Amino acid sequence: ISGDTNWSTVVTGVDNAYLRVRDWSLARGRLFTDGELRAGAMGCILGDTVRRNLFGAQDPLDATIRLGALSCPVIGVLAARGQAAFGIDQDDLVLIPLRAYQRRIAGNQYIDAILVSVRDGVSTTKVQGDIERLLRDRRHLGPREEADFHVLDMQQIVATVSGTTRTLTALLGAVERVLAMLPEPALYRILPRPLRVEAATRQVLVFLAERERFDWRELLGERPTMVDVLSSLVAILE
Repeated sequence: ISGDTNWSTVVTGVDNAYLRVRDWSLARGRLFTDGELRAGAMGCILGDTVRRNLFGAQDPLDATIRLGALSCPVIGVLAARGQAAFGIDQDDLVLIPLRAYQRRIAGNQYIDAILVSVRDGVSTTKVQGDIERLLRDRRHLGPREEADFHVLDMQQIVATVSGTTRTLTALLGAVERVLAMLPEPALYRILPRPLRVEAATRQVLVFLAERERFDWRELLGERPTMVDVLSSLVAILE
């Protein structure tokens, strides 16, 4: 929130290595200081979509926005990247220090995902194996114990989504045929508002980054609406 302007986005807790790993630069402003990262102080780096929707042509640096009830000074703006695979708007996010996110938003010390970049010429298969062995050691897992984490590279994520797409294509086609048979008033009762495909896509990618498989009930929640179900289907098929 900036003044009387609202924008729904994703808030992510990171350290400065996040931008190095993603090879992402700032368009203006600065990174988090070591003191801000250690203390969990609030400071925001805006994605370009958030900047554009909250500030338009105005310079957002040194302005203060609200993340829910939390005030956050804007210290930087990310260089625009546009859409990624699966239709995700990479610029629709806000970055804050990891410790600030854990303390003030999540309320726990969990880390949902760790991103790793690999130098050109280095085998991603070898790196993946090294990471798995390191995590098993750090999490004190025995040789026969099942891992309570997943290590995926982008090729695996794409393959997983492709496989899911093939499985659900027939189901979505059936849903489309059923909706086409309904008169307009009935269709409006089923779909009273637009599908939330972008939000559903972000949620699907979060789940895929954390695990190879997930249950639909985890993705949709306990009481999903028809809009929730169809939004998630379209998100996976995009």
